[in-house]
Amino acid sequence: MIIKVVEHEKIGIRHKNSYQKKHISKENAELLHKIEEIKKKRIFKWGYNTVSPQQWIGVIWLNDISIEIMPKISDNNNESNIMGSLISMLNVVYDVKIQDKIIAKLGSKESGIIEILITLFLKELDFQYNKGIYKEYIKEEKNLYSMKGKIDFNKNINKNLFSPHRFYCRYSSLSENNIINQIVKFTLIHIDKLSKNRFNKGLIKKLVYSLENVDYYKDVSKEIKNIKFNRQSERFRETINYCKMFWDGFGTSITTGKHEVESFLIDMNDLFEKYIYRTLKKIYGNKNIKYQENNKFLLTDTLNSKNKKINLKPDIILEGENGRTIIDTKWKIVDKFINPADAYQMNAYIDNIDNSREVILLFPKCKNNDRIVRDFIFNKKEDKIFKIRTVDILLAGKKEFTQEIKNILK
Repeated sequence: MIIKVVEHEKIGIRHKNSYQKKHISKENAELLHKIEEIKKKRIFKWGYNTVSPQQWIGVIWLNDISIEIMPKISDNNNESNIMGSLISMLNVVYDVKIQDKIIAKLGSKESGIIEILITLFLKELDFQYNKGIYKEYIKEEKNLYSMKGKIDFNKNINKNLFSPHRFYCRYSSLSENNIINQIVKFTLIHIDKLSKNRFNKGLIKKLVYSLENVDYYKDVSKEIKNIKFNRQSERFRETINYCKMFWDGFGTSITTGKHEVESFLIDMNDLFEKYIYRTLKKIYGNKNIKYQENNKFLLTDTLNSKNKKINLKPDIILEGENGRTIIDTKWKIVDKFINPADAYQMNAYIDNIDNSREVILLFPKCKNNDRIVRDFIFNKKEDKIFKIRTVDILLAGKKEFTQEIKNILK
């Protein structure tokens, strides 16, 4: 059974599940609590016998039901349009190339967002592995019966003093057991838990089997962030970008008695912020855009000037000829006016970040929130402008979206 909801939609908590009424059992509600505890993040809003997903979208598989959470983009209820916009954002943020015609062919309604992403990843990986599994030279040390490479004389004496027929050698060998294949194997094993499509599961099994000589590590977080490509490995760049996307969304597996929980959740706050940053970088270039610069602080200790508190880290800074524009993105539904805390945050930025001339608070466009689009000045700082703007995420991936961003920054 699948319960489909959008962000902030209420799911009832009752004695038993009902996908028609969008109810889950109390037992499943407890499992959702456990996901929050393990991830140490607020994913849901809890009410009296209700639970609402917040800015997280994706899928949660409980023991007898799954919850699919879609983003509340604009006021459009067309699932295909929403799916297309979401995938366009993922394309840009993770630098994977997914064509609209491929999305249409897969059938978004039938597949669901996660199954589509898994299918696309497997197609790309299978295409590359059909050309040949990636191999690279790995440095090895082994005690051998015949000499290979160079002898490590110190270790050879220690290990082979009474075995003169053996040689402790250092050498390089062309191996499948490299970091790229290790990251791929990790990703395949995890998405196998997420996929429900028989074709996808069969292809995963085939690909994992082809990597039987590759080590499996339970944590590849450092390696996946720092991986570097060369001429031979460059063809796997898109494959690894998919792996990064899945890594960011992997939830923690939970097993309690008979119950198993798997989840794949994307933080829309984070995705929206990175999508705007990548779009701006494409328009204005790397030199003019700074992302999450964190070298400014709100407070300095009077007794020790090196002791600073409350780090100021705006999402994006755009360097212009007449000064800096600070942009902060908020994935929120706002139709009356902004939260005072957001205005205080913008005031702190304009006061403490050098050469800043304006701050822009950017929201996704939805019904009636154009009424919040205004320009303000901060009291006693008439040369500092505070702008509130909205942007239509349904235009993601289109030229109109880029033009909309340019208009906002005129």
